[in-house]
Amino acid sequence: MNLSQFQTVRGRLIGLLVLIAIPMALLAAIAAATTYRTVLGSIENRQLEAAANYAVRTRIWYDGSLRSLIATVAGVEAAGASGAQCGGFDRQVLAGTQNYQALRLRFADGTSCLASRNPALTAAALDGMAATLTSQPVVQDPPDATSVTARYDYVDFGDEHFLAIHATGTGASGIGWEALYVTDTAALDRAFDLGALASGTIVGLVGRGDQVLVVRGADKRNNGWLPEETDSQSGARFNATSRDGTERSYTVQRIAEPDLYVLASFDQTATLAAQTQFLALLIIPLATLALLCAVYLHAIHNHILRWLRGIETAARREERSSTAFTARALVADEMPTDIKSVAVAFNDMVDAQEQRQQALQTALDRNRLLVRELHHRVKNSLQIVQSYLSLSKRNQSAEASAALAEAECRVQVLAIAYRFALAEGEMHAVRVDAFLDEVLATISRLLTRPGQTVEGQISSQASLPIDRVIPLGLLVVEVVSHCLWTLSNVRVSATVVDLPEPSALERVFELKLSADREVALGPQPKMLAGLAMQIQATQPIPAAAAELGTWQVAT
Repeated sequence: MNLSQFQTVRGRLIGLLVLIAIPMALLAAIAAATTYRTVLGSIENRQLEAAANYAVRTRIWYDGSLRSLIATVAGVEAAGASGAQCGGFDRQVLAGTQNYQALRLRFADGTSCLASRNPALTAAALDGMAATLTSQPVVQDPPDATSVTARYDYVDFGDEHFLAIHATGTGASGIGWEALYVTDTAALDRAFDLGALASGTIVGLVGRGDQVLVVRGADKRNNGWLPEETDSQSGARFNATSRDGTERSYTVQRIAEPDLYVLASFDQTATLAAQTQFLALLIIPLATLALLCAVYLHAIHNHILRWLRGIETAARREERSSTAFTARALVADEMPTDIKSVAVAFNDMVDAQEQRQQALQTALDRNRLLVRELHHRVKNSLQIVQSYLSLSKRNQSAEASAALAEAECRVQVLAIAYRFALAEGEMHAVRVDAFLDEVLATISRLLTRPGQTVEGQISSQASLPIDRVIPLGLLVVEVVSHCLWTLSNVRVSATVVDLPEPSALERVFELKLSADREVALGPQPKMLAGLAMQIQATQPIPAAAAELGTWQVAT
């Protein structure tokens, strides 16, 4: 990630945090997942081992019982007992055991013996059991007897279940034999006694039709812990719904084909604990990173961005301020030194700028005062000149008096312009209507002779600065005075109107001077052209006959 792609300090610091936090979060997730798989594998191994332990004890019991049966056959054969003696030998064997229910031996030479502790286990019943067991698969590799064929299973007789071992073989004398051993299922209780089971664990020896022969961890009469469907593959582990509706894990260990096996059932406590551990290992580091991110962002805001925004706010406030320099960046002891130095430098810059501004304002005020004084003295000087001209023309000839009157009129134009421009103490634009009204009144007072009239129709809202309004007044004086000198008994009219605005940024007015009779104007004096240039006026039509001139001025 290129941190320069982020435009702000906050963005770059957050990008740096992401660069650190994401790998840490991935490592935490990998560690949590690895731990979860390890713990889950250990749980599965312990469950398989639990079923295998019970299966081994069951096989040991069956193998031990088979050895006892083979030893009994060998003892009878070695004693050379007859039928009666064989039966007595069998009864002695039954008497020496606690759970043996019946024992029957048959030899190829016709010798046969039967001993039964249970009256219901008659010779016919035992023959039926032997026939049933003969159809079962043979136990592979019976212990200590390579010439013996053995079968393990359980048999049902009435409402009772019995464990049975059927074996055939050839004795030392070469005589073949067949033996059947039947015992109560209680004989396996001691084999299944491996101490206390873990909570939620049930182990049982299961036969055909999910018949539970021996069980630990549950009531033998309650089959609710059995799965709805059993995976009969030996060593298999699977999850299934039990008959009482709970989700459980199961492992199978085959004892004898086809359907005698040890089934171990486990609840989901250990798995749920592993899942909880996984979530804790995953969430706690992520929550820690999230907390660190929150603290980091809070620290960024409190220790960096807050001070930077304070400096920015002060700068913006100073930029928008139109008065004195009052904005200052906050400088506090808890500020970082580098940011504090920036704030101090900003305040020093504002102080220096304020001093320069005050110096400039002082100079500007002084210049304004000097300009006002200058204009005031110019106005006084014009009044003095005007008064001098007015006094001088009294003792002059008519022609000289007329020339002095024209000069006085021109000076009066200057005085009127300065009076309007400085009416409020400061130089400002002059309204055209008020200015021309006084100019026409001055012309009528100073330049007209009997029979001559000067009038105006002025309706304009335009204003001009003094450097343009003075040439405008002089232009009117030049044109009107020439007409008054040329004709007697003439009436001169001045019309000023605002024209439709060509754009929203400027206003245009039109000045039109006319007489009530034709005037021999001759060529336009260069002075009029110079004055029009100073006014920035255009003349849309040339002067002719009674039309003394038309000018359009954009303000």
